[in-house]
Amino acid sequence: LDTVPAVVRDVSDGSDSLELALIENLQRADLNPIETALAYRELIDRFGLTHEAVARQVGKSRVAVSNALRLLDLAPETRQAIVDGRITEGHGRALAAITVPELQHAILGVVLERGLSVRQTEELVRRKRDEAPAVSERRPLGHDLQDLEAQLRGVLATKVGIVRTRRGGRLVID
Repeated sequence: LDTVPAVVRDVSDGSDSLELALIENLQRADLNPIETALAYRELIDRFGLTHEAVARQVGKSRVAVSNALRLLDLAPETRQAIVDGRITEGHGRALAAITVPELQHAILGVVLERGLSVRQTEELVRRKRDEAPAVSERRPLGHDLQDLEAQLRGVLATKVGIVRTRRGGRLVID
């Protein structure tokens, strides 16, 4: 080419040029979601920008920036699965709702094994989060309910649980 379309900017100091370089780097199409989140974090930490300011600089919504940053809270193996392309950013956002690393790892295994969609992963995460409070609320079952639970387990050939709560209870069938 005889001419190249370009924008020439006069930048006064090194921090301005670093900020511009980070922003330009973010606008590349080949970054994975973790790299993007790390670049957002760097802009926030190094230059004291808010999520809103980062969003304006890179041409994204504040929600998109905040969601990307949530990926940095994932367990290392979950982050690596995103980098490797084994799961998507959407899967990662769903898994970010699980704050216990061991449980997150177990759910990641299920997602990978079964090839779950993002919606299916969100549902699995919701169910696992709903189960957690039930354990702390669990009250001992009487013998009649224990017998009923065992009978249902035998008839349905799957895990069955009767959970008593303050407001009554529920029947859980896996």
